[in-house]
Amino acid sequence: MKSLRYEIEDHLQANNVFINAMTGRSAHIASYMTILDYDNLLTVFKQNKYTIQQLEVCIPEWMNDGYLSPIYKLLSMVVDRYIKTGEI
Repeated sequence: MKSLRYEIEDHLQANNVFINAMTGRSAHIASYMTILDYDNLLTVFKQNKYTIQQLEVCIPEWMNDGYLSPIYKLLSMVVDRYIKTGEI
């Protein structure tokens, strides 16, 4: 069974949260030139597919993988801010 973190990442990727900066197409979180689409991320959060507790579990994992891609660290900070303030 896939871990929760990877399930969430796949869900975010399927909803075009990770975008290639050059082509504007969906990209993998760790791909070169990947950017975070804040509007799509907010749309995914509003779907309420994952609970706050589920998202909180993933924050340290994404933060620890920040050396692989800056998007991991950015995602962890944005999710943390969303949990604390309700805004991106």
